[in-house]
Amino acid sequence: MVESRDVMVIIALVIAILSFMWVLSIDERISVFDFSIRHAEMDMGDINLTIPIGAANVWYTVTNFTGGELDGFTLVDNRSLVVSESGLFVVNHAESFSDGLNVEYELTIAVNNVTVDGCHARRKLGASGDIGNSGGTCIINLSSSDGVTMVVRNLDSAADPTFNDVAVTLSEVGSYSVSGEVVEPSFSDDLDWVLLTQKLNSTGDIDENISLPGGGYIEFNGTHVIVGQR
Repeated sequence: MVESRDVMVIIALVIAILSFMWVLSIDERISVFDFSIRHAEMDMGDINLTIPIGAANVWYTVTNFTGGELDGFTLVDNRSLVVSESGLFVVNHAESFSDGLNVEYELTIAVNNVTVDGCHARRKLGASGDIGNSGGTCIINLSSSDGVTMVVRNLDSAADPTFNDVAVTLSEVGSYSVSGEVVEPSFSDDLDWVLLTQKLNSTGDIDENISLPGGGYIEFNGTHVIVGQR
């Protein structure tokens, strides 16, 4: 037997669902806000790519990459990740390579052919055929059209390294781009289309609080866009 309390709960749920559908149906008042975190990847796996070393202590660019996930970047000449707009990025590189003949190799990231000190990694291979792994991480500032490449040098001789697996990734940090639109909210009949583009950080604090006519507000923080009415 259905009790009156159960009936009231069901009625309340129906009213809540209908109210929610009504809110969504009114003139598409609030559109989706898009968070864009730029990132890039170039890699090559399970290969035997020899990078010719002409002389000791000279940097040579690693080539023959294929592009992975690219957002805000373009892979150029299978060797360079070119960014479309400036920003702060975390860079990671990881690699395995062989052929040492008791020599030490150094690897890092270069921006416009200038090596980045914070991304350096060293690996010594004792005998021909040895396979070793190395990797590095750093944070870099990139300007529009900067190109990121991976470079290697032999610190002891002109012996060539043979790469088996290589990956280079970049992820944007520090500020994210947010864009969206608010269209005729219910608390502001006279508000036209409002176009919003706001740079955010990821600390979670309120970076921007925009007051709207009629007591409405929009708050931005590092992870959420909040639209409400006071």
